[in-house]
Amino acid sequence: MKSSIILVFLFLFEYGFGQDRKILFVDSLTHVPIEYYRIFTSNNQYVSYGDSVGYCNIDEYFVKTTDTLLFYHISYPKMKFSPNSSLDTLFISKKSYLIKEIVINTDLKVNFWRSEQNVNLAA
Repeated sequence: MKSSIILVFLFLFEYGFGQDRKILFVDSLTHVPIEYYRIFTSNNQYVSYGDSVGYCNIDEYFVKTTDTLLFYHISYPKMKFSPNSSLDTLFISKKSYLIKEIVINTDLKVNFWRSEQNVNLAA
């Protein structure tokens, strides 16, 4: 009798509290965990967020009902991944932007409003 109560308790514990799946997102270059990102379903339903050490908990409901989840972070490209995947760590490369050259000059006689484009500042 006592063993059957323990068995029932273990069964309830496993299915009552073990419903989350932890996934770690890591920068592919530095191998540092990525903090404070968001996870959404493909139809923009909020799922989870990344904590300060890079982990997110994905509820078993989304693993069963969603085929694709989306990773969002301002410094990284959007990434699709499957919640059914056996991977518990995903590596992501940072976004990079090409910007124009910036010239710093200490000569005060330089016209700071001069540019390659004709810009009318009075308008």
